[in-house]
This record gives sequence, C-alpha cells and structure tokens, in this order.
Amino acid sequence: MGKEPPRQLVELLERLDLASAEQVARVERRAARLARDLPLFESVWIDALAQTRILTAYQAAELNAGRGHQLALGPYVLGQPLGSWGYAAAYRARPRGSRESVQLLVAEVSPPLAAGTLAQLQALADHREPLRQLPLNPVEQVGLEGQRLWAVSAYHAGRTALEGMVSNGRFPPEVVLEIARQMLVGLETLERVGL
Repeated sequence: MGKEPPRQLVELLERLDLASAEQVARVERRAARLARDLPLFESVWIDALAQTRILTAYQAAELNAGRGHQLALGPYVLGQPLGSWGYAAAYRARPRGSRESVQLLVAEVSPPLAAGTLAQLQALADHREPLRQLPLNPVEQVGLEGQRLWAVSAYHAGRTALEGMVSNGRFPPEVVLEIARQMLVGLETLERVGL
C-alpha cells in the first residue's frame, strides 16, 4: 500500500470539483484490489472512484479517454448524458460547489453563428420569470465557450415522451389531447411575453 494517486489526476479532479484529494486517498485500498499485481495506473484510480460513486460512469469514461477537461462548461460540471435533442446534447450537470442537479444543453456552433445564437438564448433566459409556473422549463442561464454553446434549465427526473413512445408505441388519443392542452397553455404564455 502507500501508493500515491497521480498528482495531475488529483489536481484535475479538484479543479473540476469532482473529488477532493482526501476522497481520492480514501479509495487507495479499492484501487490496489483492482490493480492486483499491476501498477496503480491513473485509470485504476478513476475506476475505483467510479465504483464508489464519487464519479459517474460517464465522468470516468471521459477522464479515461483524456477528455476530462471537457467535463467543465462555464460554472457547471457534466454528470451524465441525457440523450440528444438533435440540435444539442442534453446532460445532467451541477454547478461546481453544489450538489443541485440541472439540465444542461450543449450545441456545437460555428463562429459566424455563435454571437447571434447566444444573444437569442440570452433573450429567452431574460424572460424566464413569467414562465416558471407553467408546464415550461425555461432557460435559466446561457454561455459560450469556444464553439460549445450551452443553456441551463431545471432538471426534472422522469421519462420523456420519446422514451414513452419507444417503450409503448403510439400514445392513446386521451394522452395526445392532454399533451396538446399543456403545450397550448405554454405556447399562449410564450406568445404573451413576445417569444
């Protein structure tokens, strides 16, 4: 025993607010068991952190692939993917220094489109207050890092309509009417605030 974790890994984990040096040190025995007779490579420490649920499987995979720096986006750290919306990838994320979950959408945008798209998203975020009491999930905060445009809204656990359709096929008419009714309430409010 007594093997120290790689310093650059500990520094990255602390910078991303994923794990403290103390948390990494506490998984030393598990890391040694995982490594057996092999050296305690960085990937072994990452796997030990994932097994103790300090890291999510997604975070561990990104760190092992050398893309750990991409887990940070603005003041947020990505936790796990929630799927793709076609134009953006959705993630469960959290603000650094907090355990509160948010939904973070990330889209790659080309430089000519970035400023205009960011301005449009900021206008949407500026109208969030009147939209909070409805079946809408308004954009709370937006930002741009390089070519990654991001938007944050509240995280709501549960199945999406798409997941329900994949599992059960078409919705019955009464469910479609309820979805349409809720969408109409939201659309009426969006129109009233000029969106």
